[in-house]
Amino acid sequence: MNDDGIRNLINGIVLQAVRDYKSALRRYNMERDKEKKARAGYEIQECERYFREDISAYCRIDGEKIISKIRGDVEKSLNNKGIIMRLPE
Repeated sequence: MNDDGIRNLINGIVLQAVRDYKSALRRYNMERDKEKKARAGYEIQECERYFREDISAYCRIDGEKIISKIRGDVEKSLNNKGIIMRLPE
């Protein structure tokens, strides 16, 4: 695999983590089924762990900044629907 292939793979991993985190935040705040909400909460925690601990192995992006940006985007989207964003404890 050449350098472009490796960069594309790394970018894909990071972008998938961003999509997964956004999705989990939305599901956690919109889901009424307790089991599904609990699964979304677990996914949120796993994504945040990845951003805080593991993302540095792939790129030089500050994981806390990613978390803050995504939370802000999702919160704005939820607020437009009249939903106050909550996070798992």
